[in-house]
Amino acid sequence: MEAFAAAVDISGGQIVINGGKAYTYDGTDKYDATAFAVKDKDGNDVGGDKVTFSVVKAVNVGEYTVTATGKGNATTDGSYYGSVEGTIKVDPIDLTKVKTSDVTYTQDPVKFTGDAVTPVTQLTINGIGIPAKDYTVKLADD
Repeated sequence: MEAFAAAVDISGGQIVINGGKAYTYDGTDKYDATAFAVKDKDGNDVGGDKVTFSVVKAVNVGEYTVTATGKGNATTDGSYYGSVEGTIKVDPIDLTKVKTSDVTYTQDPVKFTGDAVTPVTQLTINGIGIPAKDYTVKLADD
């Protein structure tokens, strides 16, 4: 007589993302299902081929929720069902560890018009373009 494994509910389990460590912002998407480890409520590994993941774009600093949903159902032996959530965390660049040689600041040329002008600027740290909304440039009067 052949034994069958009962269906497993992954609800109450967890998704371990990037070994439990946060990512540091570098301008690239951090969504990578191969870096996700799904565990059932007893801590047993659930193979990545047994679940589907919600797709999120995790580029900017912040937290992003990923949901793993079992591909099976409660009545099919050996399948996984239910869902569990995990968080992709993207931390800001630690500016205390950045050397001035790693920073590039450029500004588009500005023509004199007699009126106040705000130049277009670009800040780069270690080759990573920083969105203008994430930094402030203070200009001196000339």
